[in-house]
Amino acid sequence: MDWLEEDKFYIKDDWDAEKGWVYEGTLTLEPHQEDIFRHCLTPDENDIFPYTTIIYSCPKKSGKTTIAAAIGAYAGEYGPPGNEAYSLANAFEHSIARAYTDIAYHARQRGIATQRSQVIWPSGAFTRAIASEAKTVAGGRQFLTLWDELWGYCRSPEPILTADLKWIMSDELQIGDKIVSFDEDSEERTYRSFKPGTIISHDILEAPTLKVSLMNGDEIIGTPVHKMLARKGKRNEVIWIELQELKPGDRLFRIIEPWDEVHSEEQGYLAAGFDGEGYLSTTQGGLRIGFSQKKNSMWYRTRAHLMQLGYNFWISRTNGGTNKDVAQTGTAQKHQALKFLGQIRPSRLLDLFKPEDAGRLIAQEYVEVVSVEANGRQDVVAMTVDEGTYIANGYADHNTSEGSRRLWAEMTPPPTVKSPLRIIVTYAGYEGESELLWDLYELGFVNGTPVPELAHLVDADGEPVCRASGRTFVYWDTEPRMPWQTDEYYQEQMTTLRPMDFLRLHRNQWVTSEEEFIPIKYWDEAAVLDGPIIYQPDSKYRQFPISIGVDAATKSDCTAVVGCYYDPERVKVGIAFHRIWTPSQTERFDLTVVEDYIKDVSKLCAINSIVYDPTQLHQAMTNLEKAGFRVVEFPQTATNMTAATHHLYDIMKGEMFETYKNDDLRAHLQFAKAEIKGRGMKLTKPHKRSKHKIDAATALAMAAYDAVKRGGVDTSETIKITSPYGDMTAVKTKVYKEEDLPEALRN
Repeated sequence: MDWLEEDKFYIKDDWDAEKGWVYEGTLTLEPHQEDIFRHCLTPDENDIFPYTTIIYSCPKKSGKTTIAAAIGAYAGEYGPPGNEAYSLANAFEHSIARAYTDIAYHARQRGIATQRSQVIWPSGAFTRAIASEAKTVAGGRQFLTLWDELWGYCRSPEPILTADLKWIMSDELQIGDKIVSFDEDSEERTYRSFKPGTIISHDILEAPTLKVSLMNGDEIIGTPVHKMLARKGKRNEVIWIELQELKPGDRLFRIIEPWDEVHSEEQGYLAAGFDGEGYLSTTQGGLRIGFSQKKNSMWYRTRAHLMQLGYNFWISRTNGGTNKDVAQTGTAQKHQALKFLGQIRPSRLLDLFKPEDAGRLIAQEYVEVVSVEANGRQDVVAMTVDEGTYIANGYADHNTSEGSRRLWAEMTPPPTVKSPLRIIVTYAGYEGESELLWDLYELGFVNGTPVPELAHLVDADGEPVCRASGRTFVYWDTEPRMPWQTDEYYQEQMTTLRPMDFLRLHRNQWVTSEEEFIPIKYWDEAAVLDGPIIYQPDSKYRQFPISIGVDAATKSDCTAVVGCYYDPERVKVGIAFHRIWTPSQTERFDLTVVEDYIKDVSKLCAINSIVYDPTQLHQAMTNLEKAGFRVVEFPQTATNMTAATHHLYDIMKGEMFETYKNDDLRAHLQFAKAEIKGRGMKLTKPHKRSKHKIDAATALAMAAYDAVKRGGVDTSETIKITSPYGDMTAVKTKVYKEEDLPEALRN
């Protein structure tokens, strides 16, 4: 404190009570800041500080980084000769942009030369900015470490190649899902090979990102430390490179171009043909798919369909023996073979395929980097695969970095340094996601005891904001205390930030990345119906076309069926009936029960359509379709569920929804969360360990969306329009006026 008052810490931006922000000045602490650091940084008679770890956490724009920089500069100027100090963050550019920038500015005002990421002080001590790679500081003797943001991230949601050769968005994958992976390195041999992988951790977080623009028009969005396989400059060596290290002219390793799903006559014909007459063979180099047949109509039609769908194929003729009239065709290029299996999906050959069958990892192309630029904070998927690698949008990607945890362990204060310090400046993170920060918060604040000397610093509820546990001190404040944190500033911030973001950044509160889907009062106000229409023989809605949504699971989760009608005259969506089944943890649910329930309710009301996710209910829906029901595939992708979620939210908020009272249904809506993403919000389950279920909410969203889309019209059968004329030969036009059409078909 005496150093700040006498020698001064120089800053680029200073606050003047009359002028506001002014250029250049020296740091002056507010009273609460001075109290905190006099307590924390006053050594005892043996020159030992009372704490080893100091966490300084308060709302955004509270001067946290500047204070950390002042401590760093003091350690450089007056600390032990030759001491080491580090400014740390997840990304190298971030570590430079935070406390280190302020330290370097102060040093230059003192006449000390600085480097891009290091200041060497006259005593021989140095302050260095580093990122989250533990190997860069192995064996260090750090006297001081300054930390900013302790968690690590990965890439924005991208399609991932799964083990069954489907492209599934990374934010839709789950722990335990099987994917196509490959060797992380090629040290044991001169090449990498494909192999199966399993997702062992998966989170969706918000983080600062970079955007890498490529020559082919693709864009890679991820955190600065996310790694991808690439060739650096003109070198041919393929290495793992962080996004922040990429430069124009570098080339990313693209394994394969993703394919679209195809549902056509050609796809069906090829799938059936290769299932019956096709084969799959593997070599050290890769994969080969072939088809043997006499040169008949099937042979020529197969070749034609391969050409129509853009496949390069080979042709050979078997000579001699009894097969002299048999010819073969197929695809031997590895990327074409993988695409064929994934796009055409011949079930017999797919069952034979294993990721390791693809052999050596060979780039289909190297795509040149055009530019790398900051892209702001964005949702990213932090995904860890047991093999360390995965294929995202066709490119070779690396696991989420574990650098923060490793670096934290590596930078443990060494016993050979007298009274070392760790200073962490931050605001709150996300519950269940910012694990390292949460562990420290729980240790020092939740389980800590109030510091008597600082008992006068309390929050709005009168609770102490300074606590300690052993040699860990935590200042965790939710109150804005700086003179520039005005009501006008916060009003402006409220208009630009989501509620959860405002609470985290400006009230320093822990939040989740998920928000409440709806205020439950919307449901309560809409609960005006007497009950399900299947129990009301006189209900007019028995004659209305009903859309059914089904969300199913065979074990350890609920299965729900919800039926909805749409009344176009009243502009109301209503729940017609529902059923929820909850099996035990060990019981396997028989989906034929769902079939029987739908058949039973169809005897009491008009079923228009049954909407379902084909990954859950294929066999049950096939049976219902054979029984004469219209079944509609509705894969629960991010795009589909975002549309259905927004629609349900809008009709409930806009008072265009009605239901009957039911505690189970209400609970499924009450505990549903809305995950906020760049493209909107979608229903998601509560915390993984939560006992609450939302399957009925999902089924309701699907049913309501389908009911409104069909406009309250029965589309299950062809609508025939009867001519008013006995003989049409005299009618000269086929154009009818609106009033000539049935009311349901007008407009």
